Amino acid sequence: MNHKILAAAAVLALFAAFLAWNIQSTTMQPPSVIQASSAVKQGTFAASFNGTRPDGAFRLQGDQLVVDSRLLDFFDYYLAALGERSLEDIRRQIENEMDHSLPPAAAAQAKKMLNQYIAYRAALVAVDKDQRANGDMLQALKQRLHAVRRIREQFFLPDQVKALFGNQQLDEEQALARLEIQQDANLSAEEKSNRLAQLDATLTPEQRSMRQQPVQHALVEQEVQAARKNGAGDSQIHQLRTQKLGAEAADRLAAVDKDEAQWGARMDAYLAARKALVANANLSANEREAAVQRLRSQYFSDAEQLRLGAYEADETSSR
Repeated sequence: MNHKILAAAAVLALFAAFLAWNIQSTTMQPPSVIQASSAVKQGTFAASFNGTRPDGAFRLQGDQLVVDSRLLDFFDYYLAALGERSLEDIRRQIENEMDHSLPPAAAAQAKKMLNQYIAYRAALVAVDKDQRANGDMLQALKQRLHAVRRIREQFFLPDQVKALFGNQQLDEEQALARLEIQQDANLSAEEKSNRLAQLDATLTPEQRSMRQQPVQHALVEQEVQAARKNGAGDSQIHQLRTQKLGAEAADRLAAVDKDEAQWGARMDAYLAARKALVANANLSANEREAAVQRLRSQYFSDAEQLRLGAYEADETSSR
């Protein structure tokens, strides 16, 4: 298993997470907003939901669903329970909430959007898997965002892409432009400052702060990767992140590192065991497939198994 791929994917995924900042806007008459039902707010669906309430909301224009980023926030709230509950359990819970909260026409629209979004998320799994540690983070980020946008266009209509991801895509462009300026060795410090000021000129102070975060985190993660190559240990990495980003962010990123390491170790063990099964000439095709499925269930939850396809394909092609 190529751990450089995992490391690159982790950095790119982290950068993408900090790019996701949604601003709601519409030129229509203010739609009605329907919050989640009180029954769902009690956190009974998953243990991790205790003390929380669903993000996002359903918005209606008459009896028609308004498609916007708050709908995805609602989906993401429940999809965060993957691992505690199966994907089908989560789908049923979301659909029940739709049926409870929305008129029939809007509920049907929302269910269709849910199916599209789940398929879209599944397609995104291979994006980070396909990233390669080629030393050029800026180019890798551009390639990743280009791939993500292609996938969005595959699963959503143009007006849906704009409504669901439009503000996020503007943020992505802004963040990449800032990063490109920061990394341009041909620019002096003064020139960089001037160009960044031009980018910031039309932003509010809050927008400026939010848009600087992705660049700051991406640059720090570049320093982290360089430090690891030079032999820095976990404590040194934590100290570096604390100095640059603060203790809370450093703790959160340390947890991400731990999760990635555990995932990589499980994946290595699974792929090695799977390789032995596939090579076992004493098994019929049906027996082999059944044994591989038992192996998947041994190492991974139902939700995690959705991510295996790209890893298995990569392992098969490398043989």
